[in-house]
Amino acid sequence: MRINMNVNLFLITPEKINWEAIAAIGTILSSFVALGIAVFSYVRSNKRDNRSHEKEAIEKIIVPIRKELDSFSLSKWDSWYFSSRWHNLKDKQLEFPLQFFWIDEKIRKEIENFDQKFLRVDHLAQQRKLVLSELVASSFKKFLSDRGISCQITGNGKLEDENIIHSHWSAVVGGKHSSGVTLYNLVMWGKSVSEYLEERKRDSELPNTEVDELKFSMHNTSANIEISFTVEQFNEMLSQIDDEVKKDSKLEDYRKQWQELYYTGSELLKKIDAWLAVK
Repeated sequence: MRINMNVNLFLITPEKINWEAIAAIGTILSSFVALGIAVFSYVRSNKRDNRSHEKEAIEKIIVPIRKELDSFSLSKWDSWYFSSRWHNLKDKQLEFPLQFFWIDEKIRKEIENFDQKFLRVDHLAQQRKLVLSELVASSFKKFLSDRGISCQITGNGKLEDENIIHSHWSAVVGGKHSSGVTLYNLVMWGKSVSEYLEERKRDSELPNTEVDELKFSMHNTSANIEISFTVEQFNEMLSQIDDEVKKDSKLEDYRKQWQELYYTGSELLKKIDAWLAVK
Protein backbone atom coordinates (compact mmCIF):
# COMPACT_ATOMS: atom_id res chain seq x y z
CA MET A 1 0.00 0.00 0.00
CA ARG A 2 1.37 3.45 -0.92
CA ILE A 3 0.82 6.35 1.48
CA ASN A 4 0.37 9.58 -0.38
CA MET A 5 1.87 12.26 1.93
CA ASN A 6 1.43 15.87 0.91
CA VAL A 7 4.95 17.12 1.52
CA ASN A 8 3.91 20.67 0.60
CA LEU A 9 1.76 20.95 3.72
CA PHE A 10 4.64 22.32 5.86
CA LEU A 11 6.74 23.63 3.11
CA ILE A 12 7.25 27.40 3.24
CA THR A 13 9.05 28.95 0.37
CA PRO A 14 10.82 32.32 0.41
CA GLU A 15 8.15 33.66 -1.90
CA LYS A 16 5.50 33.00 0.76
CA ILE A 17 7.31 34.89 3.66
CA ASN A 18 6.05 38.40 4.42
CA TRP A 19 9.38 40.03 5.02
CA GLU A 20 7.83 43.43 5.60
CA ALA A 21 5.73 42.06 8.48
CA ILE A 22 8.75 40.41 10.05
CA ALA A 23 10.73 43.60 9.70
CA ALA A 24 7.90 45.52 11.34
CA ILE A 25 7.78 43.06 14.22
CA GLY A 26 11.52 43.34 14.65
CA THR A 27 11.28 47.09 14.72
CA ILE A 28 8.53 46.95 17.36
CA LEU A 29 10.56 44.53 19.49
CA SER A 30 13.61 46.74 19.21
CA SER A 31 11.49 49.71 20.25
CA PHE A 32 10.19 47.83 23.29
CA VAL A 33 13.72 46.88 24.29
CA ALA A 34 14.92 50.45 23.85
CA LEU A 35 11.92 51.74 25.82
CA GLY A 36 12.55 49.24 28.59
CA ILE A 37 16.17 50.28 28.84
CA ALA A 38 15.15 53.94 28.86
CA VAL A 39 12.53 53.39 31.59
CA PHE A 40 14.96 51.34 33.68
CA SER A 41 17.63 54.02 33.31
CA TYR A 42 15.13 56.75 34.20
CA VAL A 43 13.87 54.91 37.29
CA ARG A 44 17.39 54.19 38.46
CA SER A 45 18.44 57.79 37.82
CA ASN A 46 15.32 59.08 39.57
CA LYS A 47 15.98 56.91 42.63
CA ARG A 48 19.57 58.11 42.68
CA ASP A 49 18.42 61.73 42.47
CA ASN A 50 15.86 61.18 45.23
CA ARG A 51 18.49 59.66 47.49
CA SER A 52 20.77 62.58 46.76
CA HIS A 53 17.97 65.05 47.49
CA GLU A 54 17.06 63.30 50.74
CA LYS A 55 20.68 63.26 51.84
CA GLU A 56 20.97 66.99 51.21
CA ALA A 57 17.72 67.69 53.08
CA ILE A 58 18.87 65.56 56.00
CA GLU A 59 22.22 67.35 56.25
CA LYS A 60 20.86 70.89 55.94
CA ILE A 61 17.55 70.62 57.80
CA ILE A 62 16.97 67.36 59.68
CA VAL A 63 20.35 67.14 61.44
CA PRO A 64 20.13 70.67 62.93
CA ILE A 65 16.51 70.11 63.94
CA ARG A 66 17.32 66.76 65.52
CA LYS A 67 20.14 68.35 67.50
CA GLU A 68 17.76 71.02 68.82
CA LEU A 69 15.14 68.41 69.72
CA ASP A 70 17.70 66.34 71.61
CA SER A 71 18.76 69.40 73.57
CA PHE A 72 15.11 70.29 74.11
CA SER A 73 14.26 66.85 75.50
CA LEU A 74 17.17 67.03 77.95
CA SER A 75 15.88 70.32 79.38
CA LYS A 76 12.84 68.74 81.00
CA TRP A 77 13.89 69.62 84.54
CA ASP A 78 15.78 72.81 83.84
CA SER A 79 14.38 76.20 82.86
CA TRP A 80 13.17 76.49 79.26
CA TYR A 81 14.09 79.64 77.39
CA PHE A 82 11.96 80.33 74.32
CA SER A 83 14.79 81.85 72.30
CA SER A 84 15.36 78.56 70.49
CA ARG A 85 15.99 78.41 66.77
CA TRP A 86 12.52 76.92 66.40
CA HIS A 87 11.42 80.50 65.90
CA ASN A 88 13.44 80.48 62.69
CA LEU A 89 11.86 77.48 61.01
CA LYS A 90 10.31 79.82 58.43
CA ASP A 91 13.75 81.29 57.80
CA LYS A 92 15.06 77.78 57.26
CA GLN A 93 12.23 77.12 54.80
CA LEU A 94 13.14 80.28 52.91
CA GLU A 95 16.83 79.42 52.93
CA PHE A 96 16.34 75.81 51.81
CA PRO A 97 12.90 75.73 50.08
CA LEU A 98 13.57 72.74 47.83
CA GLN A 99 15.39 70.76 50.48
CA PHE A 100 12.52 71.29 52.92
CA PHE A 101 10.07 69.69 50.48
CA TRP A 102 12.46 66.81 49.81
CA ILE A 103 11.86 65.67 53.40
CA ASP A 104 9.42 62.82 53.90
CA GLU A 105 5.95 64.38 53.91
CA LYS A 106 4.90 62.85 57.26
CA ILE A 107 8.09 64.01 58.98
CA ARG A 108 7.75 67.46 57.41
CA LYS A 109 4.20 67.82 58.74
CA GLU A 110 5.29 66.63 62.21
CA ILE A 111 8.03 69.27 62.26
CA GLU A 112 5.60 71.99 61.19
CA ASN A 113 3.10 70.83 63.83
CA PHE A 114 5.73 71.01 66.58
CA ASP A 115 6.86 74.43 65.41
CA GLN A 116 3.29 75.75 65.58
CA LYS A 117 2.84 74.35 69.08
CA PHE A 118 6.15 75.81 70.17
CA LEU A 119 5.18 79.27 68.95
CA ARG A 120 1.76 79.05 70.61
CA VAL A 121 3.31 78.11 73.95
CA ASP A 122 5.90 80.86 73.49
CA HIS A 123 3.15 83.45 72.96
CA LEU A 124 1.21 82.01 75.87
CA ALA A 125 4.29 82.32 78.06
CA GLN A 126 4.37 86.05 77.32
CA GLN A 127 0.91 86.25 78.89
CA ARG A 128 1.20 83.78 81.73
CA LYS A 129 4.80 83.36 82.84
CA LEU A 130 5.03 86.62 84.81
CA VAL A 131 1.73 85.93 86.59
CA LEU A 132 2.86 82.40 87.43
CA SER A 133 6.28 83.62 88.60
CA GLU A 134 4.64 86.15 90.94
CA LEU A 135 2.33 83.46 92.34
CA VAL A 136 5.25 81.09 92.96
CA ALA A 137 7.41 83.81 94.54
CA SER A 138 4.67 85.07 96.86
CA SER A 139 3.80 81.51 97.92
CA PHE A 140 7.48 80.81 98.53
CA LYS A 141 7.92 83.86 100.78
CA LYS A 142 4.67 83.15 102.66
CA PHE A 143 5.73 79.55 103.29
CA LEU A 144 9.08 80.69 104.72
CA SER A 145 7.28 83.12 107.01
CA ASP A 146 4.56 80.69 108.09
CA ARG A 147 7.03 77.87 108.84
CA GLY A 148 9.72 80.09 110.33
CA ILE A 149 12.31 78.71 107.91
CA SER A 150 15.67 80.46 108.11
CA CYS A 151 16.70 82.67 105.17
CA GLN A 152 20.12 84.24 105.57
CA ILE A 153 21.23 86.90 103.07
CA THR A 154 24.78 88.29 103.02
CA GLY A 155 25.86 90.99 100.58
CA ASN A 156 24.05 93.86 98.91
CA GLY A 157 21.29 91.86 97.24
CA LYS A 158 17.87 90.72 98.38
CA LEU A 159 15.50 87.86 97.74
CA GLU A 160 14.11 88.56 94.23
CA ASP A 161 11.29 86.74 92.44
CA GLU A 162 13.73 85.69 89.71
CA ASN A 163 16.03 84.10 92.32
CA ILE A 164 13.09 82.16 93.73
CA ILE A 165 11.69 80.65 90.52
CA HIS A 166 15.18 79.59 89.38
CA SER A 167 16.24 78.18 92.74
CA HIS A 168 16.95 74.50 92.38
CA TRP A 169 17.69 71.14 93.90
CA SER A 170 20.69 69.17 92.67
CA ALA A 171 21.97 65.71 93.47
CA VAL A 172 24.30 62.96 92.32
CA VAL A 173 22.21 59.87 91.54
CA GLY A 174 24.01 56.60 90.92
CA GLY A 175 27.26 58.54 90.47
CA LYS A 176 25.74 60.72 87.73
CA HIS A 177 25.67 64.50 88.07
CA SER A 178 22.99 66.73 86.53
CA SER A 179 22.13 70.41 86.39
CA GLY A 180 19.33 69.77 88.87
CA VAL A 181 15.70 70.80 88.81
CA THR A 182 14.37 74.34 89.20
CA LEU A 183 11.42 75.33 91.35
CA TYR A 184 9.78 76.71 88.21
CA ASN A 185 9.98 73.37 86.41
CA LEU A 186 8.72 71.42 89.41
CA VAL A 187 5.69 73.72 89.49
CA MET A 188 5.16 73.41 85.72
CA TRP A 189 5.26 69.60 85.93
CA GLY A 190 3.26 69.50 89.15
CA LYS A 191 5.95 67.25 90.65
CA SER A 192 7.74 67.02 93.98
CA VAL A 193 11.48 66.82 94.58
CA SER A 194 10.96 63.17 95.56
CA GLU A 195 9.25 62.41 92.23
CA TYR A 196 12.07 64.14 90.37
CA LEU A 197 14.61 61.92 92.12
CA GLU A 198 12.57 58.80 91.40
CA GLU A 199 12.57 59.62 87.68
CA ARG A 200 16.32 60.09 87.69
CA LYS A 201 16.72 56.72 89.36
CA ARG A 202 15.08 55.08 86.33
CA ASP A 203 18.03 56.05 84.13
CA SER A 204 19.23 52.79 82.52
CA GLU A 205 22.84 54.04 82.54
CA LEU A 206 23.05 54.08 86.34
CA PRO A 207 24.88 51.25 88.17
CA ASN A 208 22.70 51.88 91.25
CA THR A 209 20.16 54.37 92.62
CA GLU A 210 22.16 55.87 95.48
CA VAL A 211 21.46 59.59 96.04
CA ASP A 212 24.35 61.77 97.20
CA GLU A 213 24.98 65.50 97.65
CA LEU A 214 21.28 66.42 97.62
CA LYS A 215 21.06 70.15 98.25
CA PHE A 216 18.96 73.24 97.66
CA SER A 217 20.60 76.39 96.31
CA MET A 218 19.71 79.83 95.05
CA HIS A 219 21.79 82.12 92.87
CA ASN A 220 22.04 85.88 93.26
CA THR A 221 24.84 87.95 91.69
CA SER A 222 24.81 90.53 94.52
CA ALA A 223 24.26 88.36 97.56
CA ASN A 224 24.69 84.95 99.06
CA ILE A 225 21.32 83.46 100.01
CA GLU A 226 21.06 80.40 102.22
CA ILE A 227 17.73 78.79 103.06
CA SER A 228 17.50 75.74 105.31
CA PHE A 229 14.91 73.66 103.43
CA THR A 230 14.30 69.98 103.98
CA VAL A 231 12.92 67.92 101.09
CA GLU A 232 9.73 67.33 103.07
CA GLN A 233 9.21 71.06 103.63
CA PHE A 234 9.87 71.85 100.00
CA ASN A 235 7.43 69.18 98.84
CA GLU A 236 4.80 70.60 101.18
CA MET A 237 5.33 74.06 99.70
CA LEU A 238 5.09 72.66 96.16
CA SER A 239 1.78 71.03 97.04
CA GLN A 240 0.42 74.38 98.22
CA ILE A 241 1.62 76.14 95.07
CA ASP A 242 0.06 73.42 92.95
CA ASP A 243 -3.29 74.01 94.65
CA GLU A 244 -3.04 77.72 93.89
CA VAL A 245 -2.20 77.13 90.22
CA LYS A 246 -5.19 74.82 89.82
CA LYS A 247 -7.47 77.58 91.04
CA ASP A 248 -6.53 79.68 88.01
CA SER A 249 -7.83 78.00 84.84
CA LYS A 250 -5.60 80.13 82.62
CA LEU A 251 -2.44 79.16 84.47
CA GLU A 252 -3.50 75.52 84.54
CA ASP A 253 -4.10 75.59 80.78
CA TYR A 254 -0.66 77.18 80.25
CA ARG A 255 0.95 74.45 82.32
CA LYS A 256 -0.82 71.67 80.39
CA GLN A 257 0.16 73.11 77.01
CA TRP A 258 3.74 73.49 78.26
CA GLN A 259 3.81 69.81 79.26
CA GLU A 260 2.22 68.72 75.96
CA LEU A 261 4.89 70.61 74.05
CA TYR A 262 7.60 68.57 75.74
CA TYR A 263 5.89 65.27 74.90
CA THR A 264 5.31 66.38 71.30
CA GLY A 265 8.99 67.24 70.94
CA SER A 266 10.08 63.92 72.44
CA GLU A 267 7.79 61.98 70.08
CA LEU A 268 9.03 63.97 67.08
CA LEU A 269 12.61 63.07 67.99
CA LYS A 270 11.67 59.36 68.04
CA LYS A 271 9.91 59.63 64.66
CA ILE A 272 12.88 61.38 63.07
CA ASP A 273 15.25 58.70 64.41
CA ALA A 274 12.97 55.93 63.10
CA TRP A 275 12.88 57.59 59.67
CA LEU A 276 16.65 58.10 59.56
CA ALA A 277 17.18 54.46 60.54
CA VAL A 278 15.74 53.26 57.19
CA LYS A 279 17.53 55.82 55.01
